[in-house]
Amino acid sequence: MRKDISETYPKRETNELVGILQQKLPNRDTVSIWRQLMKRYAQDTANGPWTPEDDEQLRKLVAKKGGQWTFIGSKLGRDPNLVRLHYKDVVSVGNNRKSGPWEQGEVKRLHEIVMGLLEETDWKKKDGVDVDTISKHINWTAVSQNLGTRGRLQCFVKWSKIDSWGETLLEE
Repeated sequence: MRKDISETYPKRETNELVGILQQKLPNRDTVSIWRQLMKRYAQDTANGPWTPEDDEQLRKLVAKKGGQWTFIGSKLGRDPNLVRLHYKDVVSVGNNRKSGPWEQGEVKRLHEIVMGLLEETDWKKKDGVDVDTISKHINWTAVSQNLGTRGRLQCFVKWSKIDSWGETLLEE
């Protein structure tokens, strides 16, 4: 039987940690920090790693119930936030999901998709292209869906790691 998250991570200690992190990350809200902590540290203690069978069951439940994460989480015996994140980062991309190094074509396509989505917003070149600025204007899930081979978190991380975006994009 799996341990309840509150047993593994006492609420008082977790809330204190979230408060400390929020002071260090003033642009992140409490929910965002909490979700990141849950994703990074609670997954292995909850129910172990996700199996292909778990992914298939999750895919079927989402097809039937949509984004009812609390219901789906209870059916899978997992935290609803972790279920939601796993679906968005892994399962929604399906069998096309790649891992490992990005191919040049994928990087180019990532650039095209992000720039295309930015054109639909009030973003201006003078605002810059750092990941925090871009994230205020686009939804990384939409980027992932358009790319079709990487999860939203993979797209976010790739964008944040390419320092030359700024020079390249602002020259266009």
